[in-house]
This record gives sequence, structure tokens and C-alpha cells, in this order.
Amino acid sequence: MVNRLLSTIILLITVNFTYSQINVKIEQDCMDNNSAIMAQTLINLLGEDTISKYLDNNTIILFGMYVDSLGSVKKIEKLYTKKEVPLYLNFIVEKYLINKRVRFYICYERLPDTGYEKSYRLIMNELKGENEHLINVSFPGHYMVLYEIDRRNAEKKHQILTKLDYLKAKIKIYHPNKGE
Repeated sequence: MVNRLLSTIILLITVNFTYSQINVKIEQDCMDNNSAIMAQTLINLLGEDTISKYLDNNTIILFGMYVDSLGSVKKIEKLYTKKEVPLYLNFIVEKYLINKRVRFYICYERLPDTGYEKSYRLIMNELKGENEHLINVSFPGHYMVLYEIDRRNAEKKHQILTKLDYLKAKIKIYHPNKGE
């Protein structure tokens, strides 16, 4: 009887530990969080001048990445963009993300007609046997959609709002204490 009780307790602890080791987020802003993490990564890696040029050229980059259950990058599978970026960008970003152990969220929508807790449990049960997860992370995300409106409003107040400053403000919102 004691052995059965100990086995049950160990099993419950193991299941709870496994769930806590999966970096899943079921919130509307999950993709925004990941875009902020990627934007800050690219600023750190490539520098503000390069990122300003990307923003001025309306460069959008989509990264298809495999991450482990903690959200740590294992491999960038594909880099999609319609603008010209260096051929080595995929390699240096992948190396940086792996070496710095940058973690992203595995994003899900809440399942229809279910609450948050039930959705979370169902998703976690589905994921617990998988070692890697394919996620998409975009730069700069949809952050720049309202830039022109906010820039004009800043001009009315005799302020200058650059695209880079605007992006950094969004990073502070969606990735607090990480933006520099």
C-alpha cells in the first residue's frame, strides 16, 4: 500500500514538473511577445543602424524555427522575406539565439467553447510527448501598422518619432525589462 502511495505521489510530481517545463502561452499577445523578443535579438545582433534600414525599407522577415518545450531555439528551418537581406542572416541569427539561449513562447489560441484552464490542459497533454515544436516568429511583427498615425500625432506635438524608437517602445510593452 505504501509503495502504491509513493508511486502515485512520484507520478503526480513528475506530471506537474513536465507541464511546468513547456513554455506554452494561450493569450492574444503571444505572437507580439515573440516578435518583441526577435526584434530585440536583431537589434542586439545587427545593431540599430541596420534595423533602422530594415524598418525604413519596410522589411518583414518571418522565421520558421524549431524550439524545444522550453521555447529555446534548436534550428531556424526557414527565413522568409520579400526584401533583400544578407544570405548569412539565417545562420548568424540561429547561432545567436542558440548561444544566448533565447526563449520564445509556443503560442496557441484558446480552444473553442472551452475555458482557459481546460484549453491549457488539453494542449499540454497533446504536447508532452513532443521534443520539438515548429513556431513562426516575425520581425517587426504587426507593430509598424500604426506607426504613421503615431508619427503624425508626435509631429503635432513638435516631436520626432523614428521607426526605431517606435519599435523600441513596442518592445518595452511586449517584452518588458528586456528592451535596452
